[in-house]
Amino acid sequence: MALGVRIKLRAQREIEQAADWWAQNRLVAPGAVRKDLEAALALLVEEPGIGTKVEAPRSDVVRRLYLPRVKYFVYYRVRGAFLEVVASGIRAAKKARWSDSYDAEPFVQANIQKAAPFGRLTQTLGPL
Repeated sequence: MALGVRIKLRAQREIEQAADWWAQNRLVAPGAVRKDLEAALALLVEEPGIGTKVEAPRSDVVRRLYLPRVKYFVYYRVRGAFLEVVASGIRAAKKARWSDSYDAEPFVQANIQKAAPFGRLTQTLGPL
């Protein structure tokens, strides 16, 4: 059974900032952040364990998934029946160690490219 999606307020702001920057500075693919995030979430609600575990100050298990085209990570955790994009939201991959970013890379790249955005994810994300 697929999980629902929740996006924390701080993560939503970071996603909006990344999408705005990308739209202004990457004119060939201005909607890439939104599209890649939607595809990643479509994959994660079905297979939430594919992300790499990261150390978190709380006891919750936080994972991250690399979005190769836009070079961002999405940080998330599973809470009950929901996949929750956490407060750290999307962060530039260059801030993380390169070696940590490619744990599930071949599987993730192939499946993000195949995943179609789901209408319910677009509704959950709202206007970015």
